[in-house]
Amino acid sequence: MPYISDEIISQIRSKTDITDIILPYAELKKSGSRLKALCPFHNEKTPSFVVSRETQSFHCFGCGKGGNVFTFLMEKENLTFPEAAKILADRCGILIPEENSSSQSQSDYSKQKSLKEKLISIHKAVANWYSERLFKQEGAAGLEYIRTREIPDDIITKFGLGFAPDSWDSITKLLTSMSYSQSEMLESGLVLRSESANRLYDRFRNRVTFPIWDEHGEIVGFSSRTILKETKEGKYINSPETLIFKKSKVLYAYHLAKKEIKERAFAILCEGQIDVISMHRAGFTNCVAPQGTAFTEDQARMLKRLTEKIYLCFDADNAGINAAIKALDLLLPLGIEVKIISLPEGEDPDSLFRKSGKESLQNAIDSASDFLDFMLTYLSKEKDISSPVVKSHIITEIFAKLSKIQDTILRSSYISVASDKLGIPANTGFEHIKLLNRSKNYQDGKIQRNPIALQPTTQKASPTNEAEKLLLRLIIEQNGGEIARITEENLPPELISSSPVGNAVNLAISMTINGEWEEIIKHLSLMVNDDPANAVIAQVLVHEDLPYKNNETRIKVCMDCIRSIKIIRIREKVELLTKELKNLESEEEKESKMLEISHLQKEQIQLKKN
Repeated sequence: MPYISDEIISQIRSKTDITDIILPYAELKKSGSRLKALCPFHNEKTPSFVVSRETQSFHCFGCGKGGNVFTFLMEKENLTFPEAAKILADRCGILIPEENSSSQSQSDYSKQKSLKEKLISIHKAVANWYSERLFKQEGAAGLEYIRTREIPDDIITKFGLGFAPDSWDSITKLLTSMSYSQSEMLESGLVLRSESANRLYDRFRNRVTFPIWDEHGEIVGFSSRTILKETKEGKYINSPETLIFKKSKVLYAYHLAKKEIKERAFAILCEGQIDVISMHRAGFTNCVAPQGTAFTEDQARMLKRLTEKIYLCFDADNAGINAAIKALDLLLPLGIEVKIISLPEGEDPDSLFRKSGKESLQNAIDSASDFLDFMLTYLSKEKDISSPVVKSHIITEIFAKLSKIQDTILRSSYISVASDKLGIPANTGFEHIKLLNRSKNYQDGKIQRNPIALQPTTQKASPTNEAEKLLLRLIIEQNGGEIARITEENLPPELISSSPVGNAVNLAISMTINGEWEEIIKHLSLMVNDDPANAVIAQVLVHEDLPYKNNETRIKVCMDCIRSIKIIRIREKVELLTKELKNLESEEEKESKMLEISHLQKEQIQLKKN
């Protein structure tokens, strides 16, 4: 999260009315010069929650909670201050600058803010246009497909379903008539450019459309399904990532479900839009789905703000089961209780609802199993668990998941239960966890920064290796402290290499944010002892102190390292996409890939400017 200046905070405060933020949570009624309501933080029969427009503050005389608009959101949605500020800034159209962008002119920020507003307006206009087409003659085929799914008109309206006609330039003409420029159309991702014909054309054609909303209910993209039985394009095509749409940060129907999730104290996570729509039809309006991508940590944290319990309801096939097991890696470290809904073989929530009604879904939810029981059943299926080798494999798989639970009491309880179910002594289970943790250098229930290997790493020195090595030295010399926290906030773990030094950086950051920075040297030494490949870490440990004595200089060097790593990763990604581009045959896929490359190159240029 970038640093937010006092000036930006003041702008957000001045453009936000606290009553607008509180109204969705409490029914405010005028009481003299103030407003009163039943407290949204605790149950009460007599209103003791008071809001002042004049001072833009709130206070509950019952439970004692009080503060300003920032603290209200932080308390109510379980947010950090930067997260609350970001939500409020987006709401009132204020752009929070990214890190190290202070050298950019205010006009650049204004341009980006203006473009963001235009993109949101474009998506709203296009969504309305698609919805209108669905009930016209040109949308008859799309409406027929929706009818085969037995989706009634009120649900069509609720979810904003529409139809993109079999036309190459309908949206292009629509947006042109609304005075949007070609550049703005291309930035929206709804229109592509054909280099060969030097013209613009629509991304979605002859498809049923599903609007995608952000957490505030703004339409930021579309998912679309072909109505043809055979097509050269994919069955589903989604909007590309844009200034307003980041797939990893969006959950389908989140804005519709979040109130129900909080009231019911659990969320249901499905695979796709149709499944979510059917779940909502059946009355399970606390259901959401990832958006055209695997479930992500950002999405897990979005749900964590609302609930401590999540039911996974994926398709009853190998892909669905594997997706559920992968989701555990993100949910368990957050302390979320995970239940698995098992559907009949070959069914998904939509097909089961249409065949057997909402009672069948209710029964499946009521019969949901704890993740541990689910894993035991799945891993033991059609296997000879009397075999020591098979049993050892099952134990390792299960205990690898248990090791991700941060709460030591909860983790210990699960270890005891798992040991009993697997027929091994409890102390053996605890020893196995220790072995797993040792092999991962540092885990044992602490916050983890798990890097994703972008490509095979070698011992050959590279700019990335050197930047990571310098970061590690800075962190060690400062005993964790501010440098580690700055790195954690500004450098996503997936950008750090899986080399020994990269793993050491992640380890040092993990220990710092867990308050155990005093043990960093000890654990880095263990890494060196455990694996000869980690010898490079020893060079860092015995290196002479860096010449940067001034803390301001250390921070600048730290940010320079982070910027260098980001630039290198973008360059690698551009090279990979360029290679993929050469093998593409579809003109549309080429255009999409080129747009993605263009966005990355712009980001790289901006980083170099800074």
